[in-house]
Amino acid sequence: MTSLAAIVQRVPESAWEPCKGTHGSGQGVSRWCPVVAFGEPRIVLGLSEGGDWLWGDEGAVPTTVHPLDAPPVMGVLPILERPLPMVRSEAARTAARLGLPLTLSDALPVAEIIRAALTIRSDYWVDLAIEWLEVGVERPPLDADIADAARDRRLAQRTRHRLGRLIST
Repeated sequence: MTSLAAIVQRVPESAWEPCKGTHGSGQGVSRWCPVVAFGEPRIVLGLSEGGDWLWGDEGAVPTTVHPLDAPPVMGVLPILERPLPMVRSEAARTAARLGLPLTLSDALPVAEIIRAALTIRSDYWVDLAIEWLEVGVERPPLDADIADAARDRRLAQRTRHRLGRLIST
């Protein structure tokens, strides 16, 4: 699979948009390449020039972006309201439009988004994350998060049982 850094190097100059914010290392970001838009209001998942996934609100210029590894990652949870195959398809269309490797759709930060949903302990978001997990998301990096959520009595029994079935498969 092509690395994100290699994909970012192939992004055409015209695809970069102005933004403000920081990425995972805390360094400032001034440009990003939007990849997938979702939700109301529109939230966008995109790449920094350094190859980090970021998210931001569509419409503000420059867009204020946030890293996926910080507490504001909860703002990206509405992407779970769309079926994962649809999200991957949109990322593949963006990759094709920009002349990037189609592996961009496989490089989406799915585990980070699911981990955020499991951490917030909301039945709504956890149920949507389970739907993504059930379509074949690579689970080993998430097994501990799934097990922790399955034991949390703040979640409905139905949700905990669904998580338990994931653990036992």
